[in-house]
Amino acid sequence: MSVVIDKVMTIFGAMDKEEKTELIRRIIEDNDVKSIVAETNAKNEDSAKNVRGSKTPKTKRKGGWKKGGKSPVYMKSITGVDDTKKGMFRAEGDFVNTYDYEDNIGSGEYIIIHQREPKDEDNAYILAMRSHHSCEVKLDWPSGATVTLEGLTHIYNNVNANKVIDHYRDNYAK
Repeated sequence: MSVVIDKVMTIFGAMDKEEKTELIRRIIEDNDVKSIVAETNAKNEDSAKNVRGSKTPKTKRKGGWKKGGKSPVYMKSITGVDDTKKGMFRAEGDFVNTYDYEDNIGSGEYIIIHQREPKDEDNAYILAMRSHHSCEVKLDWPSGATVTLEGLTHIYNNVNANKVIDHYRDNYAK
């Protein structure tokens, strides 16, 4: 490794979990990093061809958006309620990638945030609204880090998804 990388790794090792999480979040959002990842993925896709010229079959990944398993949090936009279904499937809308929710949820739109762990917390399901104000929703991840979701206004939370969806239907559904 270079001297610069050694120094950065020394600083990274001295950080607490919250600082490491914030640093990684900022690195992921950096445009230079995004372009490097896109170039690397394109190179890997080109090298994935076998001798006959066809691509190798892709293996299915477990879980959601994180490599190695399910994300500790998932989000779903909510535009209506379908009472013929159960649980989170009652909420009509699309699942949203946690890492780029700001691009997929418009101002004034509603979203349900589900924290998978710990399951018995009152804020396991959170109803929030996208706003461009300096509002934020804070989540405690299983690793002990606190993640801040900016641009969301906290409206209601409960341990039960059905109660959160009912609250949306009773107060905000059109």
